[in-house]
Amino acid sequence: MRDRQNLAWREPADVPRIRADRFREARVAVGSALRDIQTWQANRNAAGWQGRAVRDLTEALRYLDFAIEDREGLPRGPR
Repeated sequence: MRDRQNLAWREPADVPRIRADRFREARVAVGSALRDIQTWQANRNAAGWQGRAVRDLTEALRYLDFAIEDREGLPRGPR
């Protein structure tokens, strides 16, 4: 009510919702960032930063894989 939207409005039921798989899109983006860091970052002074970034991005990929498995109802493998 405060944002002045009509409270009675509902999305039409006959309109299909096309939703892209956001987990897969996020996985592609994180994978691309990981490849870029590993390929282009060659500064010795940034080795600590690069290691932390690679670790964090790898962990993000792992969690995205869990989310994709959960969403698709696939059996989970060992963690």
